[in-house]
Amino acid sequence: MGLGLTPPAAELWNPFYSHTPEPHPDLYYRNMLENPSTVQLQHRILATTSFFAVLALYAYRRRQVHFNSQMRFAMNAVLAAVAVQVTLGITTLLYLVPIPLASAHQANSLVLLSTCLVLCSRVFVKPNNLNPKIGKILQQAHKNEALQAAKEAARVKLVSTKPPPTKKELKLRAQCEAIRVEGEQRKAVALKLASIKKKADARKKAEDDRLRTLKKLNAKVEAIAKKKREAQLAANAAAKQKEAKK
Repeated sequence: MGLGLTPPAAELWNPFYSHTPEPHPDLYYRNMLENPSTVQLQHRILATTSFFAVLALYAYRRRQVHFNSQMRFAMNAVLAAVAVQVTLGITTLLYLVPIPLASAHQANSLVLLSTCLVLCSRVFVKPNNLNPKIGKILQQAHKNEALQAAKEAARVKLVSTKPPPTKKELKLRAQCEAIRVEGEQRKAVALKLASIKKKADARKKAEDDRLRTLKKLNAKVEAIAKKKREAQLAANAAAKQKEAKK
């Protein structure tokens, strides 16, 4: 297993471990159970998967607010145990499997299993064993869901057991629908009339503003013309006085 991350295929599926002649129908499962290289590769894959699964669970726990102190302690214990297990496994391979390290690796595997069981017993609990506030919220949510489900079941039962409508009821429903449609039509007409009236009022206001502006302009023009006439009369009178003096 020292040629890279994985051994060559010839080493993984070695015909030496087959118990039958060619074409070796038991080649794969015999190597998976008896070939040390294949078993070690399986061990590496499972160890890597378990390690990252614990890391993902720890990251998920960091985002959850309903973990109490016992759950957090169990999660931290699992994380520590898996870190020690990975360290012991890598060290055991690097030092060519010495007995003390291999024994410690085996013993710590039991510790890791125990901490995982403790974590499961802490996580999969009833709502009243959670954080008290979160437990009350979950209990109230369950009650609301049950109440909603009971109301929906009662409504469905009432609808399913309700007798078919009579001719009189159908006639009344038709009349109510006609009245509703007529009311909607009247409402639409009223809205349209209100829009037309609003536009007419806007046009009238604009016309009034234009007329007021024209009146103001006419008044200014008349004032200017009056001033000009008065100035002309004053000039004529002054000219007549000068001629009279001569």
